[in-house]
Amino acid sequence: MYYIINELGYQGELFDDYDRFVSRFSYDRHRVLKTERIGKKYQWIAMYNILARISDYYPMKNRFSMEEEIVLYDGPWEPYVKDFDPTLNAYNLLCDDAPYFSQINEHIRESVQENHTVKDDSAFDEDIWTNSNSIFFVHQKEDLLLTDDGRNQWVVLSKYADTGRNDLAYDKLMVWNWLYGYFVTDEQMAILKEYAGKNVNLLNSDITGIPETYTLYSREYPWSSGSKSVLGWQWKDIKLRTGETKLVTSTVEEPQFSWIDTLLKKYSGKADAEEVEFESEIDLDEDFKIPTVTKTYTKEEPVTIDLGKVLNATQDLIWEEEFDASKEDALSYFHPCAEIINTLGLRQKKYDGYYYDEAGVLIAFDTDLTKQKAGLIIRKDALDKFLDIKKFHLVWFVNASKEIHDKTLMITKFTDWTGLLEYTGDSISWLHFGHFKGS
Repeated sequence: MYYIINELGYQGELFDDYDRFVSRFSYDRHRVLKTERIGKKYQWIAMYNILARISDYYPMKNRFSMEEEIVLYDGPWEPYVKDFDPTLNAYNLLCDDAPYFSQINEHIRESVQENHTVKDDSAFDEDIWTNSNSIFFVHQKEDLLLTDDGRNQWVVLSKYADTGRNDLAYDKLMVWNWLYGYFVTDEQMAILKEYAGKNVNLLNSDITGIPETYTLYSREYPWSSGSKSVLGWQWKDIKLRTGETKLVTSTVEEPQFSWIDTLLKKYSGKADAEEVEFESEIDLDEDFKIPTVTKTYTKEEPVTIDLGKVLNATQDLIWEEEFDASKEDALSYFHPCAEIINTLGLRQKKYDGYYYDEAGVLIAFDTDLTKQKAGLIIRKDALDKFLDIKKFHLVWFVNASKEIHDKTLMITKFTDWTGLLEYTGDSISWLHFGHFKGS
């Protein structure tokens, strides 16, 4: 390694005094806001240089396999050694082109004020509050379709919002929701509408999540070979619970446990005379097998419908490593799914996380980048074009809750809410919304 470092241009007469001075402060690699040794930077470059040379000539083995299994090496996300993202500039995350939506903050303020008014009412009833609708939920539906100062309309693809966690010890009440955007086909849409009309809780663990990865450089998404597995995660196989149950019968072969009990008692010296006589009938030769008996069982199982693969509208890219001191905290923001980017020919320009079309028009971005809480948004005209090309529908699965907290911030009572929203092209419509459990 030292040969490569010198080959790269590191010279002791130029950097030794500086590096010795920096080292006197005893910084460690986990304190990232620091002045680094110049030599250490050369060591990182040399390490990647060596890794590149090895990967060119030697196969990579599966580190999780006990056998000598060879796997394809696509890049440094395989043995995870990415410690900084050279494609990401933390100073290029606030774009002047991005619109601002004042209604988002105003709606949150109204929702918080409603909680305060209810909490301070002498007639406040916890059960009534947790099981009743909220202005927060009304505003969340309204805020899926936004209009900027230029009269351009935007649609939210996915978002999380709440009424605030910072003052829960005093506020006591909190309302939150996740709105997970998915693209579905005509046939899938018909099935969703059918069961939403029956007030069925459509949520399951497959739905309540957004694909995320920490192994990609920001500007590698979604074209690089390292994106292949990520793109597969955006399509999810969904099974819907219908709310119905069915009786399932199964037949199994079970050991005759009475024989085992008799043998155990014999060899423990606890068998009575009748059991000893029974045991004498057992032939304990080398081919001895415990006899089995056929048993039939019937149990109740939930009925599910296989919806097939649906497309998550969102991809979360996370950058947690910070050993190069380029940022203080982990960075995480949403991107449109690859299907949108590729179909509409979108690309990032100067600013990270902002997607433009070929004409240079801003099409999609995560409003977290502009310090708003509107979610990942896309221009309505671009979304309509995408839906028309792919013959998709956009729906949102709603996962929400109303919670009551005590002074220690523990949840003392809650009710979970679920629902399904549909984008109709001109408006947002509820297909189902309701609460289903509490504590």
